[in-house]
Amino acid sequence: MAVFVPKHFAAAATLASEDLMIAEHGSQPALRIGLLNLMPNKKATERQFARVFSQTGNDIALVPMRMATHTPTHCEQAYLDRVYDIVSPQLLDTLDGLVVTGAPVEQLPFESVDYWAEFTEVLDHLTRNRTNTLFICWSAQAALYHNHGICKHTLDSKAFGVYPQWVLDPSSSLTERFGDCFATPVSRHTSVHALDVLTRTDLQLIAGCDATGPALVTDPSARQAFMFNHLEYETTTLHEEYLRDRRTNRKADRPKNYYCNGDPLNHWSTHGQRFFGNWISGLSSMRTKFSVAKNSIGIAA
Repeated sequence: MAVFVPKHFAAAATLASEDLMIAEHGSQPALRIGLLNLMPNKKATERQFARVFSQTGNDIALVPMRMATHTPTHCEQAYLDRVYDIVSPQLLDTLDGLVVTGAPVEQLPFESVDYWAEFTEVLDHLTRNRTNTLFICWSAQAALYHNHGICKHTLDSKAFGVYPQWVLDPSSSLTERFGDCFATPVSRHTSVHALDVLTRTDLQLIAGCDATGPALVTDPSARQAFMFNHLEYETTTLHEEYLRDRRTNRKADRPKNYYCNGDPLNHWSTHGQRFFGNWISGLSSMRTKFSVAKNSIGIAA
């Protein structure tokens, strides 16, 4: 199965060299998955998600998207113009699902983020239309704050490394075939309190741990999932973040539970493939049910 990407997609050749099925957008009957990419290194982030999507066993058309009210400074404008669409209600309505990435703004108050007003309009549209959405890291905290009034809290020190997360709700389809515990990369200065989630009847706490707090929360009625950590990360991503932190702070902590004999060790990729595969399977199942329903009343699917 293939991931179909826009022409000029930066990682197409790299992913194809890994024997992954990558092709340009066309008229293929694929699931349309939006990627609202809020990360500064957009090419690395889009590569990570294209890779994990290519391993889900579904044909997927990846639709990179960006905010209109924010001008990225770490990616050339010409590339953004060629590859990215501006997020809009009309574009969102064409999608089977949407991933919203993290962003390096977690230590700012939400309202101080320069695209916050536009972002909340996107959140409201997603909720009204019950768009299947997976929020990652900062966007998960932002969505819980805007939609449910759950505040983020600054941790005593940065949660940075690979941490075991306990599956608290084994009935969730997102953690199918996970077992009791799974490892995931964590890289953040903030968290939310588990009790704030547990007191909400419309939210479900699916996974987490004492060291880093909730890892996965869902809002089934809104078709939204909130993953605070990074199962999409590549093997060297935490190491690259560590080197970046060291350039500004020579005392920056090394990522925990990550290095083996001085080299980065990836022991989360299997669960990453399962997690994104489980999420995509849910979208595929919904599309099938929708097509059957339309056909049953004589509407062309």
